[in-house]
Amino acid sequence: QILAPEKVPTHFGWVPPGGVVLSKVVKMVLTLLNGGMLPQSHKLAQRRYNDVLRIRGQRRRQNRNESDDEVEEVDEDIQEVREWKELQETSKKGQEVIVPHINALLASFEKLFRYRKESPAGMSVGPQELEVLARSSEWCTEPETARRLLAMLTLVVSLRSAVHNTDMCMALLTVMQKLAQVAGPDPPGLAEPVVSAVPQSFSRVLITCRDLRCRAMAGQGLVVSEAVILGETQGH
Repeated sequence: QILAPEKVPTHFGWVPPGGVVLSKVVKMVLTLLNGGMLPQSHKLAQRRYNDVLRIRGQRRRQNRNESDDEVEEVDEDIQEVREWKELQETSKKGQEVIVPHINALLASFEKLFRYRKESPAGMSVGPQELEVLARSSEWCTEPETARRLLAMLTLVVSLRSAVHNTDMCMALLTVMQKLAQVAGPDPPGLAEPVVSAVPQSFSRVLITCRDLRCRAMAGQGLVVSEAVILGETQGH
């Protein structure tokens, strides 16, 4: 970013079809979004912070006569809390590098999924790839890019493996809901409607998935996508 800023879009505008290089690109994007921390280390830090929040809740229930301010003072001394807050601030710097190139990154993922769709192995999406999409799609600003990516992801929803893996299903539903808001209603004369087919994908999850979190997210996505089709929301 500092020495050769003109090279940065190249890294995000081309995602290879698979192998070690794809893994490195995905890891690079997640590391930037995590403020320089590798994906696995970031998950461990988040887990420790969630444990602190859980302990905080338990302490408040056990000490109902103690004020929230006093409990907060105790929790602020916990190392994990301080480290997580510092990490959140550092993450913003990584996001400043990648956000200007989000549309190029998402467009390249659409090409990647289209390549897989046409390959003998068939359509597939890895957990970390979905994590990249879930965390970066909120910055997508190009309706056409969002629409093309949605067309690919609706195929993924039809895969049994995606719906019955809770983490993948949650990430997939999150991405589709965000992209539907960016894409907006299908333009008149579109050969194959995309956004109009999204509610059907959410309905499929409601019918086939047993996980309550996924069902709740699918219900929310169903409402949001139908509102987008009716023109009741414009990316909000």
